[in-house]
Amino acid sequence: MDSHSIPVDFHRLHRFVTLVADVFFVDGVAFLMTLSRRIRLTTVEHVPARRAQVLADSLTKILRILARGGFMVNLILMDQEFDKIVERMDMAIINTCATNEHVTAAERNIRTIKDGTRSSVAEFRQIRIHTLPKQVIIHMVYLAAFWMNAPSATNGISKVHSPREIVLKRGFDFNLHCRGNFGQYIHAHIESEKTNDMNGRTFAALYLGPTRNLQGTIKAWDIHTGCVKKVKKFDVVPMPDRVVKKVNDWGKRYQKEKKKKMAKFLDRLKRDYAWENDDYMPPEDEIVHPEITTEFPGILLDENDEDDSVLDNLDETDEEQIRRVSQTTGVLAHGVGTTGVQGSLGTDPTYNNTGTTTECRHRGEHY
Repeated sequence: MDSHSIPVDFHRLHRFVTLVADVFFVDGVAFLMTLSRRIRLTTVEHVPARRAQVLADSLTKILRILARGGFMVNLILMDQEFDKIVERMDMAIINTCATNEHVTAAERNIRTIKDGTRSSVAEFRQIRIHTLPKQVIIHMVYLAAFWMNAPSATNGISKVHSPREIVLKRGFDFNLHCRGNFGQYIHAHIESEKTNDMNGRTFAALYLGPTRNLQGTIKAWDIHTGCVKKVKKFDVVPMPDRVVKKVNDWGKRYQKEKKKKMAKFLDRLKRDYAWENDDYMPPEDEIVHPEITTEFPGILLDENDEDDSVLDNLDETDEEQIRRVSQTTGVLAHGVGTTGVQGSLGTDPTYNNTGTTTECRHRGEHY
């Protein structure tokens, strides 16, 4: 579709766009989804990691796509998970929700995308393909988002033009974008420079949809190498059982690699526990094993010492402190007036002229 066919009023009345974004998973594969309000353009991109820099780069790419279409994103609504990218995004204002809050428009759009992928999975189940490779899952989600932008949006700004036509200035052509069914077994042609040798002219692959360029190139997943290739010509052929087994083997390989990255707790017989680690919440106030003491035997902690003599000693006078030290150690202090000390200690029946108490002398005899 020509860019001049889009009315200028769309850009003048809806220049500033509010974007909603969120991360979702399909069979353990993470994707970043964005939805522009009013325009209703849906974008999906696979994010290999949920780090701040990766998410910020993906959002910046979406903002530039809308800017090329004549729209400016001034506000992005996201979950609290995206607090870590606020400082990295200077092209738009980011507003995040509070704890246990979600952006309802993003959650609803994610559910629509997943419903589209389930229809493709159902077709794979009919031909006995039960485990999909990672690359097939990624492009299956891409194709579901691609067809969501094909018709005009129900609550959009136009009842004639689709969101893809409004932003990307590109329309849809049945002959270019509907050349096969997703997951269909094909023999893709190899464009070789040499045509007089005995090498193969095609390779076995699965159809993954169009590349969305102007000439109708498609994406083909090579079942031997596991790579996604861009081809122009292909032939649709029936899928034999060996291809079904090959695809299932690739899917099992991906599932095995995914499980290696997960921490799984097993019992001594290598069986799963009956409870889930994430769901187990121990009681807060109840002691699990009250018969087991948490104290060291023979060691008295300060919190269990009921003697407040240490605190009381802070309020003693000098004479009271000298008297207490003399009674404890049996040594008469020097440097203080003897008359004052003896006067204060002379009334003690346990004190004698040698400066030791009767109790202390008796304890010394035991040693």
